[in-house]
Amino acid sequence: MFRALYPWQVVGGAVPGMGAEGPAAMTASGFGAGSGAGAVPPEPFFPPPVFSPRPAPIPAQFAKELTADPLTWFNSERLNLLAAVDLACAAGQFGLARELADAQCAYQHRQDRHDDAERSWTSRTG
Repeated sequence: MFRALYPWQVVGGAVPGMGAEGPAAMTASGFGAGSGAGAVPPEPFFPPPVFSPRPAPIPAQFAKELTADPLTWFNSERLNLLAAVDLACAAGQFGLARELADAQCAYQHRQDRHDDAERSWTSRTG
């Protein structure tokens, strides 16, 4: 397409097969936008995005029940969360143990569980 435009631009002649308006009409309409002979094909390297609904990892109602009362969940899972810190330390995963212990700090502070905080910090450092 640009080879056909080049002689018209330099010499000022008409481009074969383009009509009397020449390349100016192409630039005004977005280089042949539409389905005509001069239409630009769709981009082959970037296909249009395909959106599909993702399945939820757990049902929405079950997720709502789990997150309705986080304090109840922390109270029932407190010992398992402390054991997870101990197991991570025993496995040498100290970064994971730190993240697990830090995630429990607010709960331990609000519930005055200073013994739990001490346990998670000593298992991590000891």
